[in-house]
Amino acid sequence: MKIEEAFSIRIKYLLKEKGMTAEELSKKSDVSLNYINKLITGTAKNLHIQEMGQISIAFEMPLHEFLDDEVFHHLETKYTKK
Repeated sequence: MKIEEAFSIRIKYLLKEKGMTAEELSKKSDVSLNYINKLITGTAKNLHIQEMGQISIAFEMPLHEFLDDEVFHHLETKYTKK
């Protein structure tokens, strides 16, 4: 799985769990709705740690907790490709 897909899955899950919309997440995180929508659809090409931190805070969790999810445990990277 690619990291863009993992972020998409995680954000969609947390939006549902918290009963939030993309618009609410954008406002709470101060991250543009356009970027939030790209993350949700898995089309964001440049993932920025600052925005990830702001999004995790909007979900009321530290970034390490946001990233400590099974969806991130099996990422395809340049180091794992054969």
